[in-house]
Amino acid sequence: MPVHANDFEYEVEERVVFRDGVIAETWDRGLMAYDEGINWSVCNEPSGCPNIDFGITSDAERGDVIYINHADNDQMNSAFIESTSTLEMGQFLEGMLTFDIKTVNGSSEYFVILGCMYACRSDPILFSTNGSTEWQTITLPVGEFVTQGLDIDRVNYVIISSVNQRNTLYFIDNIYFSTSNAPDNNDGILDSDEALPYNPMTSVDTDYDGYP
Repeated sequence: MPVHANDFEYEVEERVVFRDGVIAETWDRGLMAYDEGINWSVCNEPSGCPNIDFGITSDAERGDVIYINHADNDQMNSAFIESTSTLEMGQFLEGMLTFDIKTVNGSSEYFVILGCMYACRSDPILFSTNGSTEWQTITLPVGEFVTQGLDIDRVNYVIISSVNQRNTLYFIDNIYFSTSNAPDNNDGILDSDEALPYNPMTSVDTDYDGYP
């Protein structure tokens, strides 16, 4: 997908997980969940998990979106989207995982895990929507998941879940990975790729315009 910035055109590659009400074919196992109430086993349908409800619902602003609803108890559970095969995602190492989320009720504290088959996953990356009940766009550096243990060449599931799950309902939309090679035109303007990496201690201002 071509993107224009500061009179330059550059390509952005995307790998969609969920968009326009549909889970992308690559993630062929679809939306699933695990539940402490069934000894941490996995269910393909909400009826198989007693403590979590999940699926597709209609949102007034977005149309069809993912909904996840945790029961009013302390049984841990999470929904996730999975691929049968592992996916080589090295091209997104310097890119982003982006998605939209709306808290309908309950906690607005969340975590994201990227997995790479059984016993291989990143540690949770935490974020908050700060009590908002409006749609929020969340963008997380893929490299941070690698730092936290992800094997970038064996990705096969995505978990976006509530931290304090009890009686929490939320919607998720437009999940995708992206990368870009934005040119640096030395104009003192913060271009998209100049924001990477996010840790200022490791950033290098190669063009001396005040932005790494």
